[in-house]
Amino acid sequence: MFRLIAIFMLSTLALSGCKGKETETPPKSNTEADSASSMSVMVTPTAPTMGTEAPGDSIPPMAPGQDTPPPDKTPVTPPSTNTVTSPPANTVTSPPANNFAAGTRLGKTAIIKGQRAFALKLLSRLARQESAKNIVFSPLSISTAIAMVYIGSGTSTKKEIATLLGYSPNFEENSTVYGGLLSFENTRGFEVQSANRIFVHNTLNVKPAFESINRKFFRTTLQKLDFKQKAKVARTINSWISKQTKKKIKELVKTKHITPLTRMLLVNALYMKADWVHTFKKRATREMAFRSPSGKVKTKFMTQTTDFRYAEDSDMQYLEMPYKGRRLSMLVALPRKGRSLDSLLPTLSTSLNKARGGLFSQRVMVSFPKFGYSQGTGLKGLLKAMGMTLSFSMKADFGGISKTALKIEDVLHKARINVDEQGTVASAATAVIVGTKGAGMSSRPVTFVADHPFAYFIVDRLNNTILFAGIIRNPTLK
Repeated sequence: MFRLIAIFMLSTLALSGCKGKETETPPKSNTEADSASSMSVMVTPTAPTMGTEAPGDSIPPMAPGQDTPPPDKTPVTPPSTNTVTSPPANTVTSPPANNFAAGTRLGKTAIIKGQRAFALKLLSRLARQESAKNIVFSPLSISTAIAMVYIGSGTSTKKEIATLLGYSPNFEENSTVYGGLLSFENTRGFEVQSANRIFVHNTLNVKPAFESINRKFFRTTLQKLDFKQKAKVARTINSWISKQTKKKIKELVKTKHITPLTRMLLVNALYMKADWVHTFKKRATREMAFRSPSGKVKTKFMTQTTDFRYAEDSDMQYLEMPYKGRRLSMLVALPRKGRSLDSLLPTLSTSLNKARGGLFSQRVMVSFPKFGYSQGTGLKGLLKAMGMTLSFSMKADFGGISKTALKIEDVLHKARINVDEQGTVASAATAVIVGTKGAGMSSRPVTFVADHPFAYFIVDRLNNTILFAGIIRNPTLK
């Protein structure tokens, strides 16, 4: 099971250097938002002055018209080079019609390539930061939360976000594609639910275009709250996240995250449950040793021999295990004996791209550990290190959200995954907190024994995007 929450917090900017001023309106009655998401962005104003505020992957895509991925013997086509182009001008336009229905292949857009690249870069940085722990996160949840706040960004702030996520220069295409990536209605054999909601301080005036575009493409609306009641706000947001993730993620936002400057939280919640096409028989599960960085540990391994898509090179073995419906699959990158996962992470993106063309149906003897793990983290430092610096600074430009000068305070993320004989359950939530500115193989079976650290990716084969990613260094850690 995967669970993920991403939150962006926005705060208002200081008066100096701002383009205009806005007086916060008196509190209004709470307005319930009609949305389904577990990622939030919090926006807060700067300290008021005299009552005013200054203004790469190894999963083959489906063919058009095909409602299931290609058969296992179809090699994967390598992706084209990821090129980041200049972003559009700081303009919030009226949204075009969203023509992406559930199950529609979106094609090789810049955003999809950028999403994969972002996932692998973030995995590498998280691995260095959490060098002794397991890792689980949802690139889709995080990038969706950022996409919602991107709608209201301008000038250099818009450009740095576009560079980080590989956005198209076509502003409307970005929102349209993300709307399509989140379309999982009427799927067969598995369950994926994504929901979005924007929680707003009841004194902040939000521009109608920002609200309209988010509602159109991300199916979210605004919910007004009195942010002075910190405990109540945290309970309201966490309760919504818990409901969207079927109680898998119960607490993402704490009262300490809501400061006097916080004005908005943009939240995405993502939930997935899928059974394996080839389920593992419980009677074949046995205890084996896993060689973790701190020494050998005993844990339960699922075993079976069947046909999987498989590839290998001098450093890694790659195994793709499909889920029912065959739109989703888990891709595992297992270092060969004598190779270190951490030493291979810097070149993992290149290795995965090369492996794409080599994946082919092969009889494989699989031994794979059962595991369940959850992780929560603040992403501000990592995102800044990846080039998203202006968004968190006094120079941030989110004039498309409100006349109040705003910046991102933090990005919160939490995810959980459970893998067993039946399949996988995963969930995640992301919150962006925004506030005011203040201060071909042989027929002989190959063996794939995941008894040492490995990386995994849960991929949407339809659009070749990564929903969840992580590293298992010790499957006994929870």
